[in-house]
Amino acid sequence: MPVPRIAIVGRPNVGKSSLLNLIARERLAIVDPTPGVTRDRLSAVVTLQSPDGSGPEKPVELTDTGGFGVYTAEGKRYDEIGADLASLTDDIEHQIAEGVGSADLILFAVDVQAGITPQDLEIARMLREQKLGSRERGGKLTPVRVIATKVDGPSWEAHAYELAGLGFGEPLMCSAKSKYMRRQMLD
Repeated sequence: MPVPRIAIVGRPNVGKSSLLNLIARERLAIVDPTPGVTRDRLSAVVTLQSPDGSGPEKPVELTDTGGFGVYTAEGKRYDEIGADLASLTDDIEHQIAEGVGSADLILFAVDVQAGITPQDLEIARMLREQKLGSRERGGKLTPVRVIATKVDGPSWEAHAYELAGLGFGEPLMCSAKSKYMRRQMLD
């Protein structure tokens, strides 16, 4: 039986790499506050355990993708040696489409502290319309779950529920930094 594939998508710096590390329970992806650090897909097969450790383990393939629109939304971008990275936008978006296209489940990460941005709305639209590499599975779209990231405590929970407005149901919540709601998200 094939291993289920989960792709993590979202705009730059919403915590996609941190989310992958949180789910995997180890540091697999580089985490940095600089937008555009993740440019290629990073995939790893990890074993998910039930949060209380009593249920069966389940292997899944997690795929971290680059931030959608990192270069086009912010104008010209230059790396640390001054190279213009704007030309990488198409390559990054191709990598995102490949990750999404092979996924059995898409985790759409949204930074609850920043709120819903125009980029988030655009990504949601593209996921709904299958224009981000989504594919039909026997007449059904690849399921999408919104993950409200950076929910660092109870005061952010009300803001997380606003993400239901993206059209993918009630969001799951978590904080990679404080591990808040980790157990509930993994259930």
